[in-house]
Amino acid sequence: MWCEQLIHNLTFFPEKIESCCSGFQGPIYVHNPSNDVKIDWEDIKRQKMEFVKRLENNDIPKGCVGCPYLKEGSVPEEEDFRYKKIILNHYTHCNCRCVYCARLRYYTRDFTETPRKPDFYHILPILKQIYSLGEKEVDIARMKVDFQGGDLSVLDEFEDTLKFLLDNGCKDIEFTTNNLRYQPLIERCLAEKRGYMITSLDCGCRETYKKVKRVDKFDIFVENLSRYLAAIEEKFRILVPYIVVRNINDNLEEVEKYLNLINELGVKRIRFEIDYNDLLGNKGRFEVPKHYYDIFNLFEKFTEENKIMFLYQPYTKEIMDRGFCG
Repeated sequence: MWCEQLIHNLTFFPEKIESCCSGFQGPIYVHNPSNDVKIDWEDIKRQKMEFVKRLENNDIPKGCVGCPYLKEGSVPEEEDFRYKKIILNHYTHCNCRCVYCARLRYYTRDFTETPRKPDFYHILPILKQIYSLGEKEVDIARMKVDFQGGDLSVLDEFEDTLKFLLDNGCKDIEFTTNNLRYQPLIERCLAEKRGYMITSLDCGCRETYKKVKRVDKFDIFVENLSRYLAAIEEKFRILVPYIVVRNINDNLEEVEKYLNLINELGVKRIRFEIDYNDLLGNKGRFEVPKHYYDIFNLFEKFTEENKIMFLYQPYTKEIMDRGFCG
């Protein structure tokens, strides 16, 4: 067995640094990182190679059993072992309190829009260290950096971090954001065709937005999304998911409002997802409600008629095809 994520990824969480960001537990390279912890890159490389050998010998760690990223066979000969993707999950603070947020369950601390210093560590010095490792260890020309934490707008070093990446030629940056603070540098990144934005809306009106996001900022979201779309040529660089939550937005009326709104705004790429807490985050068996298939069919029909790219979240497709989880 082998794993592409293990070989090429580095993921930064508040309490650890590891390869994986798949919901499964790969090797943890650094426990409890902080601004005072010195990262030993040679030791991380050693740990990674030991893990690669374990997988090749079919010694699959308990935490990796069942992971969809595991592949049969040995590591292909043409595969190099350079870092190619950095996932930034080291910050948990956010400007929303979405009902489907797995972090609210996983972390017990309060989420505030302004992070407290003990709750995060600075990532820019670490990124500079990674880039300084050189082409032998890092595929700088094709590096992908993915902001996946709470909301990137709460990071006091976000602009400096993004400037560093852009100045060092990074051409593939993905931003997951609630889109409540307009970021001129993100606009630049999208306009220069060097990045993508994921920003879930999950509704088509203010009242449902308040129920899902638990903040009253629907109008701000719509205004910011409109500004980004107006500023860029390739509209598909902005993905606007609809995460369906039981008893809140899981009805055809709300979906129709959402679809009409994104069509009016000029959104060209959307995605259908089931609330993660109903799937992997749930204990026991989750049966997919029958009306979810009606909702999905409405998505398919509308997007085909209006020439909008429609995507499935991978884990959602698997569960929808099977009809249950657990």
